[in-house]
Amino acid sequence: MSKMSRSQMKARRQQQRSVQRRSALIAILAGVGILAVVILISVIYQNFQNNQPITDIKQGTNPTYPGKRVSTAFGDPNAPVKVEVFIDFQCPACRDFTGSTEAQIFTDMKDLIESGKVYYHVRMFPFIDQSAATKESHQAANAAMCADEQGKFWEMHSALFANWNGENQGNFSDRRLKAIAQSLNLDMAKWQPCFDSNKYKDEINKDYTDGVSLGVTGTPTVFINGTVQSPGYIPSFDQIKATIDKLLK
Repeated sequence: MSKMSRSQMKARRQQQRSVQRRSALIAILAGVGILAVVILISVIYQNFQNNQPITDIKQGTNPTYPGKRVSTAFGDPNAPVKVEVFIDFQCPACRDFTGSTEAQIFTDMKDLIESGKVYYHVRMFPFIDQSAATKESHQAANAAMCADEQGKFWEMHSALFANWNGENQGNFSDRRLKAIAQSLNLDMAKWQPCFDSNKYKDEINKDYTDGVSLGVTGTPTVFINGTVQSPGYIPSFDQIKATIDKLLK
């Protein structure tokens, strides 16, 4: 077999490079196409979520709260027993805790709260945002803190959990948070600028950093007089009540 001339070898190399470039281009175009499909599906799904009707807590889903509200808390800040709960509004366990244990605390321990013996304080811990670009947990906390300016933190707290249906799925898009605020008959001329400016960013971030310093890694995490309850799992009402009864003795 005769050897290829230099010109033939050069032509062969050029042909190989051309084939490689075409293959690379096809791979890039295929990747872009797949990414575009994924983005399109995501946009369609989020638009679907954005257009879901708002569950109105005035239609029977609003729990009965004790009196003596103090912003994001109930009771006397100088009470001998302080219950501190770190939550994320996108956390399914928080929704369960709110609908069961917390609701029972507000019902069965109402007298202890209103008599100044127990102080119940909710703090923001939007840790689910760590894996998402949308920051729905923080924005939900922002919406609740702005509702607090009108004395409706706890109504917003209930409405957020009532309208949650999955992490980072668009349930707490700005559009839906606005709709939830409207469903609570908030003064939107006051709520909207507060929300848009992220007015309570520093306070929410402080709650988060305080939680981290206390060893909080998930939600809900419950502290009673600075001691975490049932590390690794959610404490029951009976456990919380037993701890409080012991401290009050």
